[in-house]
Amino acid sequence: MNTSSTRCRLCTPLMSRPLLRSVLICSIASKNPQRKQERWRAANQPKSAAPKCLKASTNDTNITPPLWVLYWLSGLTCNNENFIIKSGAQRVASTEGIALIVPDTSPRGLNVEGEADSYDFGVGARFYLNATIEKWKNWQMYDYIVKELPKVLSDNFPQLDTSRESISGHSMGGHGALTICLKKLDKYKSVSAFAPIVNPINCPWGQKAFTNYLGDDKTAWEEYDATCLIKKFNDVGATIMIDQGDDDKFLHENQLLPSKFDEACGNVKAPLLLRMQHGGGDGNTNSWAAPAPGNDFRSGYSGGSCGGILMAAGDTFRAAPSDQLGIWAERTGCEIVLAEKEKAKASSGR
Repeated sequence: MNTSSTRCRLCTPLMSRPLLRSVLICSIASKNPQRKQERWRAANQPKSAAPKCLKASTNDTNITPPLWVLYWLSGLTCNNENFIIKSGAQRVASTEGIALIVPDTSPRGLNVEGEADSYDFGVGARFYLNATIEKWKNWQMYDYIVKELPKVLSDNFPQLDTSRESISGHSMGGHGALTICLKKLDKYKSVSAFAPIVNPINCPWGQKAFTNYLGDDKTAWEEYDATCLIKKFNDVGATIMIDQGDDDKFLHENQLLPSKFDEACGNVKAPLLLRMQHGGGDGNTNSWAAPAPGNDFRSGYSGGSCGGILMAAGDTFRAAPSDQLGIWAERTGCEIVLAEKEKAKASSGR
């Protein structure tokens, strides 16, 4: 896969506010091994704050439009590259005819005082909402995901079928996917999330972010809380899917609160599939590997089917991925391929 960088004459901002314009459009469906993944930057923003994006080449004559659109929203501290680099999702997206749209998690380079003081607020921690506090008024991520980004895609990429959109995400991004979908049930065909923050008004991460972005009005907070929103917007067509690792330290620190969302869905009979997965840890490993066994969810809303699943995971500092993959392979009946040296690492705990 080839990668290049250039300035983007297509991604002209629709809002005057200097919001980051980042998007990854990956793996336009094609059997051509020369398909490209290119990086773009909005043309009318200063380089320090310029959005970057990856765009699959539209010059490939083997592209088969129209393509399903899947938005992936990343979690705290991530940018628009983490999922694309670590997940390997391009291969599956290409096979299944899906365009992955992966925006950044916040504006960057605006130099707002305090924007980089902590990992869970400011840069990389935008919580996919429209800020109302004056200091953060240029941070309008909800509007960007729901209004601006789809229009840019629709206007400039005819091979995308923006009438068939789904949304997913991890952690803070899972929160974003759920809240955005629930408020726009007529827009998205399905929603799924991995270890999402589902009740932010009752967890430390959410309380910190909402106080600083939205002020002290708790009714404003509820507009960005999936557990509150499901009580009002529960005419859900496709089953909501959530995967959560039971060893996730943030689960045990009451940052994620999936049981609260499960209870709320049960009260209004909203369809939810909450899958508690063994392990999961507290890092990125679980979220990068977990989409593989969940790919069959696509067939639930598209009417398609997956011919097979290959599961793969990698980590930079521990052997947990091979252990986790072994569990998933056993549960799903998939074959697992593991190097002998990785088996040795797993058994030694290194």
